[in-house]
Amino acid sequence: MNDFTSTVEWLYGLQMFGMKLGLENTQALCKYFGNPQNKYPVIHIAGTNGKGSTSALIMSILREAGLNVGLYTSPHLISFNERIRVNGEKISEEQVVEYVRMLRPTVEKLKATFFEATTAIAFRYFAEKHVDVGVIETGLGGRLDSTNVVNPVLTVITSIGLEHTEQLGDTIEAITKEKAGIIKHRVPLVTGVKQESAMKIILDVAKRESAPVTFSQFDMQMKLNEITSSEMRIDVQGNAHSLKNVTSPFVGVHQMDNIATAVCAIEQAENIFAHAVSDAVLAKGIEKTLIHSHLRCRFETLWRDPVMICDVAHNPSGFERIMETLDVIGTRGCIWVLGVMKDKDYRKILRLIRPKCSMLFCVQPKTDRALPSAELAISAQMLGIETIDAGSVAHGIEQAIGYAGKKKVFIAGSHYVAGEALEYFGETV
Repeated sequence: MNDFTSTVEWLYGLQMFGMKLGLENTQALCKYFGNPQNKYPVIHIAGTNGKGSTSALIMSILREAGLNVGLYTSPHLISFNERIRVNGEKISEEQVVEYVRMLRPTVEKLKATFFEATTAIAFRYFAEKHVDVGVIETGLGGRLDSTNVVNPVLTVITSIGLEHTEQLGDTIEAITKEKAGIIKHRVPLVTGVKQESAMKIILDVAKRESAPVTFSQFDMQMKLNEITSSEMRIDVQGNAHSLKNVTSPFVGVHQMDNIATAVCAIEQAENIFAHAVSDAVLAKGIEKTLIHSHLRCRFETLWRDPVMICDVAHNPSGFERIMETLDVIGTRGCIWVLGVMKDKDYRKILRLIRPKCSMLFCVQPKTDRALPSAELAISAQMLGIETIDAGSVAHGIEQAIGYAGKKKVFIAGSHYVAGEALEYFGETV
């Protein structure tokens, strides 16, 4: 196994071991690698939605401030090595091959999962690149997520919503308890959580761990000055920073929450690292988030004639935020290209988009987890949505382009759909 393609295929094959919640395998893999996760400061980020954007924002601001920053996110859109970056640069294919060669006997002995192996590889890579800080996004939950072997200097919980209920619980309170599992003894926590029941649980866990808590909704004042389908301008007022009319490449009312949480985290990080960040650097870090992080398909305009917007929203709470943003922009109706995973509440997603859906093209991305497009189309038609079963993502986009006229096209439902959309337009990540 000396080439990248076969190496990554072997890693993907580990998914046959399923999704394991627990830390033992990751601890063993990290021990084999010399516990690299303990060789640099870590900012650990969990949340139902927004953790990818918030991680990218924190990484970009710290990078703009002159730090050497590792960023570990999931899932990828096109290529495996998108998940592991230092200063925006992906881990090389050669390095992935080498790490897997080293780790494979231990992985096979433990029957470790794809995510457990990938997490250990990311930690080792960041240590070898001598990062000043690793920004680490959880994969699923928090308490038993593979990434929770870290000893962070700062933790962040972005939001709480109903997702992965089979693994995490079917109430906001149960899911909050799992996310709150990243809170560590005397380690500051920043959170964008807004539900009162979730806030109470977080406060209780933080008190037990003697961890200082900052709620970004109370510490940050945000003002939306202008928003279009391609960018927005905002004012940000924190305890230590004041930004006027800063441009965000991430569009959406919900992105204001993510920016607030990220800036709140930076204000904490300045104290932790004794590394001051000027308002100018902070503003530039926000503005250059897409350039620094390469985090794609967050309400991103991929094409302009017709306007085609792509988002990785994949659960009802994500779609609620999309619809809120479309209301603010003033979009009356869209052509939708939608593909979802079998385990998502796709009927609720369909009910959410129905008021702004003039035509729906149902698609099925190339993964066994995908709901067949025919099933999605039947459910949509039962709700009275004008629908066409388009089959593949590429075919759905082609049909939407031909049908759209002057209307916007919105592509969403899954990271898999977003990745195939990027490939359709010849984009790299």
